[in-house]
Amino acid sequence: MTSIDQGVSLTLDQRKEQNFRNYFFYIEALFYFFQGVYTAGIQVYVAYYTTQVFKLDYATIASINAAIGIPLYLKMFTGLLSDRVPVGKFGRRKPYLFLGGILFIPAFIGIATIKTYSNIWLVSLIACFACFVIVDGTADALTVDVTPDEYTGKMQGFANGGRYLGMAVGIILASVLSKSIGWNTVIAILAIAAVGQAFVALLFKEVPEAGEKGTLIPIKSALKIGLGNKGAWMGLVFAVCFMGSMGLANMVGPVVMTETNEAVYGMANMAHYIGIAVSAFVAGQLITKMGGFTNRNIWIMFIATWVLISPLLLMDGRWDNTALVIFAHVTMGIARGIVTLITYAILMRLCSEAIEGFMFSIFTSVMNLGTGAIAPKVIAYFGETVGIGMIPALFTMMPLMLIGVLMIPGINRSVEQRIALQK
Repeated sequence: MTSIDQGVSLTLDQRKEQNFRNYFFYIEALFYFFQGVYTAGIQVYVAYYTTQVFKLDYATIASINAAIGIPLYLKMFTGLLSDRVPVGKFGRRKPYLFLGGILFIPAFIGIATIKTYSNIWLVSLIACFACFVIVDGTADALTVDVTPDEYTGKMQGFANGGRYLGMAVGIILASVLSKSIGWNTVIAILAIAAVGQAFVALLFKEVPEAGEKGTLIPIKSALKIGLGNKGAWMGLVFAVCFMGSMGLANMVGPVVMTETNEAVYGMANMAHYIGIAVSAFVAGQLITKMGGFTNRNIWIMFIATWVLISPLLLMDGRWDNTALVIFAHVTMGIARGIVTLITYAILMRLCSEAIEGFMFSIFTSVMNLGTGAIAPKVIAYFGETVGIGMIPALFTMMPLMLIGVLMIPGINRSVEQRIALQK
């Protein structure tokens, strides 16, 4: 293996290849499995406690959801912190993973011991989400740090497969087992998963910094490299449109809940998450074998995605056919797994050295804007206001995704140019 001194003269991707180990895939999958258990479980916890235990009105619940979302909107700054402020010999990422993992403990003690609604409970909940942002933003950046371009698809396959498998487990834990084992036990398990994800990520081996004594690229130069090219701006459009189209899943849930019942809704969503997990694992391997994220492969996946989403049309009006509803959710999950894998892998390749966490967090923030704001608004407008029906209106997302597909050639050229400049 090439020594660190020799590695300084290598390109960033070559240094990543030198540092990479096959067990990184399994670290990634385990990290996101724990994260999936935690995130799905805490979502059910918040919904249950605000409605069934605290019996709050919808206006107060909306305010709580807005408050706990604040750390998520500021995620790029925790990414920038780990990008630019290394802690001695411990590196740029691992100190913040450790810090976030430890701070989860008092936050979870707070929500486990407080049984009445209060500002202290709310602060504890916000603290949980703040710790999540510290850990998740840092781990995202660390994944970008250690993954060579040729492994981005496979790495995101393991990441998203682990995440959604964990979410399926988290939903079972919080919505089914909570009735028998009690919420304090559930909260303890969620806390173990939350802390565990941080410590699992510590097993990654960071890539040594370029330059003498690991000197970081000046922030002004790093920002110019990262954001001063068309590829980065195309990446923003791609994130909003390509992944944003999958915001359709946010609108399928309320329709199914209205037209069926809680049991069917729960089974359908379980099937959905399992479909995403399996799809992400398989698609990551498949795309790598097909030659990566070429323009041709993205077009193939675009067509496959909408073929897989089409069973939702068969489900519409046949709500008493539970098997069909579940089948449509499985195929939608497979499609969503493909789209999620492609999105994260493409965005990873656009994150420039020295501001990886900052850039990836910006990309994911605008991606969340697409899934959480643009897609639901457009679908609701055409489905309810125009009156074409909510299920048919889901397919208004096809042209939105198409805009993202059209960004791929420019993004690929930008990545190739950056790699050429590094040689």
